[in-house]
Amino acid sequence: MKLEEKKLYHQIHPVKIFTDFASGFLAVYLLWEDLPVWALIIAFVPSLVISLIIISQANLDRYKNSAFGRYTQKYLAAKSTDTIRFIGFIAMMFGGWYHSMGLIVAGFLVIIGVWLRGFILPKP
Repeated sequence: MKLEEKKLYHQIHPVKIFTDFASGFLAVYLLWEDLPVWALIIAFVPSLVISLIIISQANLDRYKNSAFGRYTQKYLAAKSTDTIRFIGFIAMMFGGWYHSMGLIVAGFLVIIGVWLRGFILPKP
């Protein structure tokens, strides 16, 4: 599997999904508690480490060949999806910093919207 494919399919590995979800919400909480340095460390370091491990060590063929893998290829392969998800996460981070539950929820909905795009706006 080529590196570009590994970078795509590692995103649906269960460990990666759990790491991103847990570290993202913990980072938002740390910002809410006015701990920005810890928040930035938690927001990015675990995700980066897990990504490097999965990309270099995991056999991602079974994820690529799964229904979720086909969905990922069809709806999440565009570079813009990563950008939009990141914008949603930044909105959540600002929500944590400014104590705005509305901004946190809005950012989370953007991220979920990207993941569910195929159900919301299916391609023919």
